[in-house]
Amino acid sequence: MIKLVQRWRAVKSIRQGRLTTASNAQAPERRSLRLILVCALIGALLPVAYVTITHTISLASRDSQNTQNAIQIENSKPGTDGWNDFASELQPDLISGYGSRISVNHGQSVDFFVTTTAASVSIDIFRTGWYGGLGARKVASLGSFPGVHQAIPTPDATTGIVDCHWTKTTTLTVPTDWVTGVYLAKLTSSANHSSFIFFVVRNDGGHEDLLFQTSVTTYQAYNTWGGTSLYNNNTNGAIFSGPHASKVSFNRPFNPGDSNGAGHYFWWEYKFVRWAESQGYDISYTTDIDTSENVTNPLTNHKAFLSVGHDEYWTKSMRDNVEGAIAAGVNVGFFGANTSYWQIRLAPDSAGTADRIQVGYKDFANFNVPPGPDPMYGLDNSVVTTLWRDPVVNRPENAMLGGMFEQQVYQDYPFVAQNTSHWVYAGTGLTNGSQVPGIIGYEYDKVFNNGATPAGLTILGSSPVNACCGTGNSHADTTIYTAPSGARVFNAGTIQWSLGLDNSQGNTYANVGIQRMTANLLNNFISSTPPGVSLSPASLSFGNQNVNTASSSQNVSLINNGNSSLTLNSISLTGANASEFSQSNNCGSSVAAHASCIISVSFTPASQGGKSATLTISDNASGSPHTASLAGNGVVPTPGITINPLSLDFGTQNLNLASGSKALTLSNNGTAFLTISSIGISGTNAGDFSQGNNCPTGSSSLAPNASCTINVTFTPTSLGSRSATLTINDNANGSPHTVSLSGTGVNSTVYLNDGFESGNTSKWSLPNSDGSGTVSIESTTTHSGTRAVSITNGNNQYAYLGAPLASAQAHTYTRFYIRIANVSNGSVVAIGRNQNDGPVWEVDYNSNSHAFDIYFWNGSNQIYSISTPNNSVSANTWYSLEIQDFQDQSGHAEVWLNGISRGTIDGDLSMTNKYARVLIFNNAPTSMYFDDVQVASNYNGPVN
Repeated sequence: MIKLVQRWRAVKSIRQGRLTTASNAQAPERRSLRLILVCALIGALLPVAYVTITHTISLASRDSQNTQNAIQIENSKPGTDGWNDFASELQPDLISGYGSRISVNHGQSVDFFVTTTAASVSIDIFRTGWYGGLGARKVASLGSFPGVHQAIPTPDATTGIVDCHWTKTTTLTVPTDWVTGVYLAKLTSSANHSSFIFFVVRNDGGHEDLLFQTSVTTYQAYNTWGGTSLYNNNTNGAIFSGPHASKVSFNRPFNPGDSNGAGHYFWWEYKFVRWAESQGYDISYTTDIDTSENVTNPLTNHKAFLSVGHDEYWTKSMRDNVEGAIAAGVNVGFFGANTSYWQIRLAPDSAGTADRIQVGYKDFANFNVPPGPDPMYGLDNSVVTTLWRDPVVNRPENAMLGGMFEQQVYQDYPFVAQNTSHWVYAGTGLTNGSQVPGIIGYEYDKVFNNGATPAGLTILGSSPVNACCGTGNSHADTTIYTAPSGARVFNAGTIQWSLGLDNSQGNTYANVGIQRMTANLLNNFISSTPPGVSLSPASLSFGNQNVNTASSSQNVSLINNGNSSLTLNSISLTGANASEFSQSNNCGSSVAAHASCIISVSFTPASQGGKSATLTISDNASGSPHTASLAGNGVVPTPGITINPLSLDFGTQNLNLASGSKALTLSNNGTAFLTISSIGISGTNAGDFSQGNNCPTGSSSLAPNASCTINVTFTPTSLGSRSATLTINDNANGSPHTVSLSGTGVNSTVYLNDGFESGNTSKWSLPNSDGSGTVSIESTTTHSGTRAVSITNGNNQYAYLGAPLASAQAHTYTRFYIRIANVSNGSVVAIGRNQNDGPVWEVDYNSNSHAFDIYFWNGSNQIYSISTPNNSVSANTWYSLEIQDFQDQSGHAEVWLNGISRGTIDGDLSMTNKYARVLIFNNAPTSMYFDDVQVASNYNGPVN
């Protein structure tokens, strides 16, 4: 019974950023998807085998210069077979290692630190790439070294960090002729066990076309080698008892089970590297630590910056440097999702070596709950290690990306093409609605209407998904926009974009359409095109506008799509009614490559009737002049009125008990002020209905396009059908305006009342051995009467009571009062169960939002949710919650907090087994009090 609740809480905790149950201790945040772990394991077990598919990208533009770049020359050399034909054992000290640097320039040295239980270990160095499909080339053999079994350090008691200070095994000085790339030091023990050490060779000062960043801070955030990560504490808790570490170290190996010790490199980035190098692109490789420093290989040395796959953890310097590069005209390709979701900081290790420690307090960053708060909270909130979108930092990711992370999915979904006339789709053969299997997953981004979306954003793909954790039906958005500098910024909106590029490691999703789109983007990023003009939108409609009154302005964006400057000769208005339109702009005499400017147009009709004109731009681009059509309609001002809805039916309502209020919206859809002289209720049963409103009456008026709300309640004084009429007297045509009101007075059937006033819990069952908290009858803290129930827990305790309904029911209203002594910890507080003990509904207290989250299930295990407003729950305060659940195919659910409706659900809520039992619950280390629990056939309402 409780196991299902625990599993659901685990999923919710994953969604909120931390794990709370031991059964999920090894799963990273939001990573309940077993498929990903399976894919990662397959990637580690399988040799790198490439399934040949058609490559549609021409290299002629680069090869025509008869000069090959370093990547092309390197990949013309023979690859090495069998370099990854092993699967590392998961035992962390069997054989594993790390480097003193995660990236190294030519001529610099990197120390390797290795632990093994074998007598000796050999080290070979491989560079990864295309190499005719073999995927890597051995570039050096460092020899054999005595095996040393080096200790796994215990975690720090405060931060949970595991920081190795091992004896050095050997040192590699990087030759100056090694080509920039992702390198792997393959460790092979005399017992024939193997593992990798990941490192990147940079080419500082280079000016390659593309800069490929590997996401090592994300690898490290998930790395549980030694027992802790920024998600987990897999130790026994004897030394460090926190839910996850707040600091992790690069002075330790990556998990042997993650890409054979190479972090997450093989999961997403490697496929992009193989494909890009097979196409001969001129690439320089770095890590996100180098992006954070941005000194030796600045982003502005390159035409484009690439972030691929899963790049979740960013420092403030990373964000500042990438946004600065965009502002300087550097193109950016985010070929992933969930990018820049958490902010981190980098710090020196105990020896003073810079950037070896990664700091992330995450959900605890601004809460005084261990391991929090972040010591920078309140001192410099710009670097607090919480979500970028959180108010503490207030830099939502979509301001840079275009979209941003919404949720994960339980399966792969197809990419669905949109706006296929865009140049990104040239030569792909894809049309609007075309689907490419397997590209969307396992996390996705979406366009959010939060005021931060970049101007001119174009959605290139909108792919339906059914997301996890209560999100339900949604869509993944693939986007592109042009920054004011002319830089193009692409965001794939899916972690799995690179699966469409290369069929290696068992992948079968490679697709020529995705390859062509990626090539179009990279070729556009690195090439030059003539100026080209687009106007967005191509027409403006001002609708009805009062005669001799200026409209609000509407904007047309003039965009230069090319890589050379657009010269403007004139911007003018022409046509039959040109004098009734006016324009202003910030375009000047020219528009830079891939930049845009704004033309603002307003409409002032001189007379009644339809009006039209044309906005005309003369310039040096092909197709000049470019035009946008303008239209509007001159009208004489008159008020108008709409009321929605035009009738209210309150259904059945308990005799002499007030219903929840139902709202009417009264809107002025005219062009003059609406004067309301009165709002009243009349008719046969007028006394059973009452209204309140925020509408202006008397000398005040309702402005055009404004609206007000009328709230009506129903309190039947007699049994049977009751009716009345709401009447609005005003100065609009058709006055008075009416709304019919109806309802039925009934005596409610009670299926359960708590019986607490009897001084015992005889109607409720106590668990025999399930839960260790304390349940007791309470006489001091009650809501009404003289008795209530308290459920009190210490740390790691929970307790609950369960009571059956008199009979199972499909149409119910469940009301209970709850009071929480300490609101610092979340908890399940009530659960509705069906005849088969499955979930019907659940109420959770959310300590992050200080609100109640209410979830509803149907027989197909679809989940719907309603939440009360943020900060609607305070400590030591009684709250009335009432849950309506009509379990029909066209079902209805509604939640009232203190008698105020906080949301409704209309959908399939049907299930074979009806609601049969209610549980009151507490799994937080505090006291919760429950009173006035009642389940009935009709709305119960608050207890006065």
